[in-house]
Amino acid sequence: MSVAEPSVASRNVMWILIPSLIIDMFAFTCILPLFPSMLNYYAKNVVFSGLLGSLFSALQFLASPTLGALSDVYGRRTMLLASGIGTMISYMIWLRAETFTIFVLSRIVGGLSKANINVATAIVSDVYKPEDNAKGMALIGISYSVGFLIGPMFGAYFSTIAPKVGL
Repeated sequence: MSVAEPSVASRNVMWILIPSLIIDMFAFTCILPLFPSMLNYYAKNVVFSGLLGSLFSALQFLASPTLGALSDVYGRRTMLLASGIGTMISYMIWLRAETFTIFVLSRIVGGLSKANINVATAIVSDVYKPEDNAKGMALIGISYSVGFLIGPMFGAYFSTIAPKVGL
């Protein structure tokens, strides 16, 4: 193996990983402009609002170690793909939700399938040399920051046009 191979491999992997992380955080944060009004409308007390607001992250916290271990067994690519598919299914459920219960179900599915950040971190550790690991981790952080920056802007825009198009 030549010295150039790890850097070529890491560049190729990062061309896939970075956009997928941006899209993921974009989709996750699109709901943020809508979430407070949804909680005010459906939640009758502060405790319920807090529990509902943290449901996705709590389930992600509980599921991530298992999904990370599965990435060691079945491979990083397989688990990144499975996480992306599960997250996409949760967003499709949310998009079609006509009741609050279905919305909560979408958040449960999303939280249980969200392991992409753990798998992305493992991928960076696998493909980068130890001395370049910080660069790869910085790219993960930048990807999430870009998605977090543009997601709420689009969510706010979508919330203004949704009633006009019958959503």
